[in-house]
Amino acid sequence: GLYAVVGALVGFFSFLGGLLNASVARHYAFALGETGSEADQRDWFAAAFRIHLLLAVLALAVGLPAGEWAVRRVLDIPPARTGTCVQVFRLSLLAACANMLAVPFAAMYTARQRFVKLALFGLCQTAVIFSGAWWLLHADCDRLLAYAGYMSFAFAGLAAVQIVGAMCEFPACRAVFAPARRDRIRAILAFVG
Repeated sequence: GLYAVVGALVGFFSFLGGLLNASVARHYAFALGETGSEADQRDWFAAAFRIHLLLAVLALAVGLPAGEWAVRRVLDIPPARTGTCVQVFRLSLLAACANMLAVPFAAMYTARQRFVKLALFGLCQTAVIFSGAWWLLHADCDRLLAYAGYMSFAFAGLAAVQIVGAMCEFPACRAVFAPARRDRIRAILAFVG
């Protein structure tokens, strides 16, 4: 039950994030090739960031109460484990939102063809996951909660590293508070489908 809820959540965000990543990277790359102007890149980034920020806020506003309701009322969970399962759901949702916020930054790496850095992020993620699994073999605690906490903080931490790295490397990625043009938002969403 809980795995289905969390799995659906992660699957949905992964699918949506992948579609939006492709759309954003395409628009970044096209703008880079067409004008090469930093202002144009900043406009596309601001639009992409607004979309992802809105999705993360919506996921928290709608998904958190709906998911907690499902865990408490719909799923068949022993009463003694309900609190832990709610915490697992919350941690998973927060990690999914952190990853959603990282999409515009990761797309800039793709558009700028920094594939080695993307591969290094993937390798770091794999190493962190493996380390967590190894630790869980020897942990003397509630392993479900420990796993969810470790994985959530690992994914959110790696997303933060990607965000900070992109902000340091690409000036356009520093425009998180820049106004977003509606035509750019529509173009990104239209490409997604």
